[in-house]
Amino acid sequence: MCRSLLGHGDEDKNVPISQTDGYAMVARASGDYVEVQTVSGGDHFVVIDPSSKAWADVVEWLPLLFVTGCTLPQGGLGSP
Repeated sequence: MCRSLLGHGDEDKNVPISQTDGYAMVARASGDYVEVQTVSGGDHFVVIDPSSKAWADVVEWLPLLFVTGCTLPQGGLGSP
């Protein structure tokens, strides 16, 4: 099982929020724990903007990723 936090601005013009919701549904079906955080008024970059509340939430959530024992596939994120 892996843990994931998916942050998505509800005013994102680059990626539809349905893509995030679809990924979350598939990941949960495979047994992963997925939390979706929708950022009201947020654009595509709000979750990586150090001055945003959304970024503060991401930083607060990070320690949870290191206690699950979930590992990346050999070769990293780009691996199948």
